[in-house]
Amino acid sequence: MDLETLRKRIFDSEDDSAKKQFSQELLMDGFTDKLHDINFHGSKDVDGLKELAEKIDLLSDWPENQEKFWDLEAAFWYRRIDDTTKNMISKEIAENTSGKILNIGSGSVPYTDSVNVDLSFEMLNWNPSINKVQADALSLPFKDNSFDSAVALFVANYITDLDLFVSEIKRVLNKNSALIIVQGRSIHPLHKLAENKYFSITSLAGLLRRYGFSVRQIEKENLIFLRCKRVI
Repeated sequence: MDLETLRKRIFDSEDDSAKKQFSQELLMDGFTDKLHDINFHGSKDVDGLKELAEKIDLLSDWPENQEKFWDLEAAFWYRRIDDTTKNMISKEIAENTSGKILNIGSGSVPYTDSVNVDLSFEMLNWNPSINKVQADALSLPFKDNSFDSAVALFVANYITDLDLFVSEIKRVLNKNSALIIVQGRSIHPLHKLAENKYFSITSLAGLLRRYGFSVRQIEKENLIFLRCKRVI
């Protein structure tokens, strides 16, 4: 049975619940197609995507719900960063970290051998690492002084409470541990929906220093690296 025949049969019936379910499924298919076009075909219709999400019951809290936002991005995220950039980041981590490493907001791309933490189940599902924990970066499920190093790659600008974020990082790191934070100079218009509009590298660096980290800012290509060490 083709889709049009199925649609006619459902909407000619008196089953309102079936009609609603089918309508919602069609809208969700449309949302997924639009999301794909934005990610892979250069579409900039982010407003259209938001309008469509408002009609879908399952997406009533999208994009405000961070977990749901990144679950839907998981299938696209790992393709966003080219191999040259991935290798550059991996080299930076290898040269500036040691010991047991925590990757906060790891997403679907493993850059190093680490314990990978992400809010999104789907991001972790795409991540091939075997060491994965689903958790909020603002409430890390680890004991104090559990790690020798930490990395936070392309995640700090999406954190709603940077003060708590830095506090949690400090808590789980040993003294003299290394922390590498990586941010891009710009982000996709779609991701601006999830971004903390008050975020800035300058304010983050200042916050890290107040929490007892030394901070050195390095710029490579279109990336900003904060090389930090917990000194207090």
